[in-house]
Amino acid sequence: MVEFSLDVKSAIADFEKYDAKTQKRFKHTMMEYAGELADKQRAYLLSKAKTWNNNIGSTFSAGKWKRDHVEVGPGDRVAYAWFLEEGASRNQQARGNTFAGYHYVKTTLRLIKNAVTRALKKDIERS
Repeated sequence: MVEFSLDVKSAIADFEKYDAKTQKRFKHTMMEYAGELADKQRAYLLSKAKTWNNNIGSTFSAGKWKRDHVEVGPGDRVAYAWFLEEGASRNQQARGNTFAGYHYVKTTLRLIKNAVTRALKKDIERS
């Protein structure tokens, strides 16, 4: 599974420091953006893929809330998801096997980073 985190600690410090109502707002905000992120990842990958058979696209989703985060994308369900994100390893590239990554995770996280941070800050301000 591709591990890529959006650091929002500058906006919220630590989820556990906030009361139950604020944590509930955090969860709602993160789940809302997780669904949007999964949609953006699928659309971005579709726009970059040379051949699309929807094997990976149909698996994009936002997982269940896990204490203070939610997992987005194909995860472990698609064995080649990391390969699509990162492309060929340096060893493969050195042997002439050049496969550039699609960076559907990195790119789409950058697209929503500021919006997520603003939304979480609003959740805090409502405390």
